[in-house]
Amino acid sequence: FGLNGLIAYDATKTGGKIASWKDVFSGKFKDRIGKIDKSNEQVWRTALSLGYKYGPLSQEQWDAVEKKLAENMQHVRTVYAHNDQMAQLLGSGEIWIGDSDDGSYRQARAKGLAIDVAYPEEGMTAWYDGPCVVARAPHEKAAYAFINHMLSPEIQARLPKELGYAPANSKAIALLDEKTKADMDLDALVSNLDKIQFQYNL
Repeated sequence: FGLNGLIAYDATKTGGKIASWKDVFSGKFKDRIGKIDKSNEQVWRTALSLGYKYGPLSQEQWDAVEKKLAENMQHVRTVYAHNDQMAQLLGSGEIWIGDSDDGSYRQARAKGLAIDVAYPEEGMTAWYDGPCVVARAPHEKAAYAFINHMLSPEIQARLPKELGYAPANSKAIALLDEKTKADMDLDALVSNLDKIQFQYNL
């Protein structure tokens, strides 16, 4: 699984810690903010910043999201298609703050980019991938064996090192070396679990 709606930022440019979307759109960073070109993520970042829960929205709430997002866009320098571009823009100083997910942030840090990440006070959304077996699978036992293999602690412990994503199997934590645990900032992830709202199809 992974988190959406995180705030990646260069603390040397912002002059200190960023903790919330209120900080981002305070007016202090106008024209130094980047947003990712994903409408669903922009809607939910904005909805969470207004205190709404992940789920169906009323027309009144949709109107408030539209108004707030339009206001926020006036602070934005650029919109990027992928988080690789976010890392490039932060690295060049073109932007000081950008939308990110946790894997992209960690991959950028692993490449030497000196940026920080904020788990916004207003909350964030999370996604998860789950393997499944199709109906009438010709080799059902083999499919379940593969799923068990992918969910095993040994394989799950490779996810943080190779992709920067948190393991879904808690037994994998004991197999992680201290550097990987520190790189993953697992303590911060665990302490922010109560802010996470998992996405689902509406």
